[in-house]
Amino acid sequence: MNRPLSVALLLVLLAHLSLAIISGAAAKVELTHFMYDAHGVKWQEYLEVMAERFENSTGIAVEVVLSSGGFDGFRSKLLSMVAGGVAPDVTDAHPMLGAPLIAQGMFEDLRPYVKRDHFPIERIPPVAVEGVTTPDGQLWGMPVSVYPVVTYFNADLFAQHGLQNPRDLGEQWTWDTLYSSAKHLTKDVDGDGVPETFGVTLLRSRWEMQVHQAGGQLYDRVVYPTQSQFNSPEVLRAVEFLRGCYADGIATDNHATYHIYRGNTGFAVVDGPGSIGPYYQNLGFSWDIALQPKGPANRAARINPDGFQIVTHSKNKDAAWQWIRFLTGNADSQMTMAEITGRLPSLKEAMISYPKIGTLQLPDNWQAMIETAFDPTGYAAYVVPNATKIDSVVNPIMAQIWAGQIAPATGLEQIHDLLPALLE
Repeated sequence: MNRPLSVALLLVLLAHLSLAIISGAAAKVELTHFMYDAHGVKWQEYLEVMAERFENSTGIAVEVVLSSGGFDGFRSKLLSMVAGGVAPDVTDAHPMLGAPLIAQGMFEDLRPYVKRDHFPIERIPPVAVEGVTTPDGQLWGMPVSVYPVVTYFNADLFAQHGLQNPRDLGEQWTWDTLYSSAKHLTKDVDGDGVPETFGVTLLRSRWEMQVHQAGGQLYDRVVYPTQSQFNSPEVLRAVEFLRGCYADGIATDNHATYHIYRGNTGFAVVDGPGSIGPYYQNLGFSWDIALQPKGPANRAARINPDGFQIVTHSKNKDAAWQWIRFLTGNADSQMTMAEITGRLPSLKEAMISYPKIGTLQLPDNWQAMIETAFDPTGYAAYVVPNATKIDSVVNPIMAQIWAGQIAPATGLEQIHDLLPALLE
């Protein structure tokens, strides 16, 4: 080969190599993860730790972009990003936050990815999966953590009053023993009308839970409801039970003064694992958790799933799924989430390893969270696209019921009559 030809060939090869390098650089994928701000700083820390690992493993970069302004701020910013042609690739909306966005087709159906990659979705509590599934079967999110709502109790306070605590009561932890325990634990020793201790706090703050424990639910279905069931006997039974506890002075909503972790309240049935880290470390008295009290029908608990979605307008859907699978698809990744945030993982094998995180003082009966998460009578948060307007109708009437200004049956019938137009 003569020298001019060799030089020419070399130049051609170098040109091709340069184009390949440029093309490779141009093809590098960078994902945007739009994070809901109320998840908190620990959630952001977890995402950033995992993003670094993900890039080292795959070469795909992930930028975590933080929302602001709560529900409304997240939704409006996401919609403006999409409208502006700069849609994020992944979000972390929970069912209540995502409800109107799901209805607008904002999130990709993950079923094809789950099927293709044999994702272990069967090892996630079915109730959590139902919470991110539309009535027509679309899987709009993948849970990474679950929030089973259990009973927290002050074991020392029960012992001081000679009472069996909710864990010791076992099958006998029911609405009846909830009432009798709260009555015994509520004490106004000096007779000034202000109890030194209350039996139960925030009992009605998740009042739909007692509706489920009575065997009913607020609507015909939890996801995209179409009909009200507020006038059903089960809803009435639950509301009358709750109102009776407050009317009899054994329950309080003054959690600024009364709560288990303050040492002056017997129990609460509205909290989940997220309360352990901020409120239940080094308290100076014994506390534990138990299942929900059994109502007339069951021990139904709310099981809130938190997880991730692919935005329908993403230009990098396969890479976005790769990121979600990296976060959710194995116990090691989920344990990193648990170690940093304190949240309970969604995969059963990661749940079982939860005590190994070693960063939190866990309750002795921590397994109650797993039992609650897999209880088939549980339910995820209601996914109601028109929730804001519905709340503006329901909440004022419920406030009148709780205050004793109108009879429960009357108020619930009023709500039932007003809802059809809002559920259309």
